[in-house]
Order: sequence, then structure tokens, then C-alpha cells
Amino acid sequence: MIILQWIGIGIGILVGICLLYMAVVTFSPGFSVPQQPLKIAGSHASAAPPETPAPRTEVGFHVNGTRLSAWLFLPRDLSEPVPCIVMGHGFGGTKAMDLDRYAARFREAGFAVLAFDYRHLGESGGEPRQLVWIPNQLEDWQAAVTYARGMKEIDPAPGSTAGPPVKCS
Repeated sequence: MIILQWIGIGIGILVGICLLYMAVVTFSPGFSVPQQPLKIAGSHASAAPPETPAPRTEVGFHVNGTRLSAWLFLPRDLSEPVPCIVMGHGFGGTKAMDLDRYAARFREAGFAVLAFDYRHLGESGGEPRQLVWIPNQLEDWQAAVTYARGMKEIDPAPGSTAGPPVKCS
């Protein structure tokens, strides 16, 4: 009987800690973020034209017999192999969810970028669709890095400094 009471107390303490943590996470960010004015959007007729996407090439590679769809962004200067940034969206996102905007900035800085869709998501193959399985996604990352390192335009050395200097501001 006493053991059950101690188990109940322990569970109660754990639940209390979880609730306290959720309250802190929920309410504390709002206290430190300064007010930011919203820009009023004009009429659609005067809106700026949408950004043109960076030039990219549709590529693909296979993982365990399933084709993964990817975009390859190459910088203009390919006089020597360049470093490559491999991009995949978090959890269940796809490359079409604005990865091209990030890739364009990296491309302008002189990097190659390989943005890919995980198996079962986006334009990649795999059944059933919309399956998110972390072990598969880790294999997809490894295959994407291996694929990028195998391209003649890409410097295959990890941590290479062959690319342009990066400015942090």
C-alpha cells in the first residue's frame, strides 16, 4: 500500500513538472520579444513581382531502390570544385517549401546546394505516401551527402575551405 502511495506521489510530481515546463515555454517567449510593426500590404495591382527562383537543375538519386528527387543549385564560377550544402526540410517538409530561397542565397555566395525530398514525401518515390520514418530520413541524408560528394563540380572533402570566405554579420 505504501509503495502505491509513493508511485502516485512520483507520478504527481512528474506531471506537475511537465505542466510547469509547458507553462514556462508557452508564456515566457512573449515577454522578451519587442513589439514589431506590421507593414500594410497595398493592392494586388501595385504588388512587387514575385522573386525569380535561382537557376536549378532537377536531379535524383536512389536509396534502397527508391528514387529521391532533388534540386541542384550551382554557382556561376566552377573553375574549381566548390563546397556543397545539402538541404532537406525538417521532419515532413519538402524542398518546395521555400528551400529554393535559401539555396539561392548560398548559391550567390559561391556554394553549390543540393536540396532533396525524403522518401515518401514531395516528388520523391516511395509508398505509402506521407510516411515519416526517422531511420529512413537518416539514410536519405547519408545518400544525399554521398551523391553530392560524387559530383565533379563538388569538393568532396568534408570541412573544406576551398570555397569563398563566409562573412558573418
